[in-house]
Amino acid sequence: MRDEDFIFIDGQAVRLTSIKRDGDRLSLVVIVRGSGGRDELQGLLARDVVTVALGDDPPRPMRTAEIDLRSSGTGATAIHRFAISLEPAPDIPAAAAQDGDDLAERLARIERKLDAILARLDTGDRFRF
Repeated sequence: MRDEDFIFIDGQAVRLTSIKRDGDRLSLVVIVRGSGGRDELQGLLARDVVTVALGDDPPRPMRTAEIDLRSSGTGATAIHRFAISLEPAPDIPAAAAQDGDDLAERLARIERKLDAILARLDTGDRFRF
């Protein structure tokens, strides 16, 4: 997995189609399938401030500046294209930022463990319990 295949928004992995950085501002394109995926992503983006982690950059508080949603189809077969613009969030209390950093670190450790497990399964290694 490349560093910029995914962005983590409040710990939730979101697969990127494209990304453009303009200073501290991020412009993303994300494609999701089905109404469930659309609703989940819209719920994340509706929050006032989200913690965003991308690649090796430290997690940072951001807010959704703009969303352009275009859909094709209906129900589970629908395809939804989000063009999202994220910008740095106004100052938030240091304790809240620290909580987001701790969560991002814990989630990164869990993801590394999961990647290791999946790699072992791919090679046919057996686990000992």
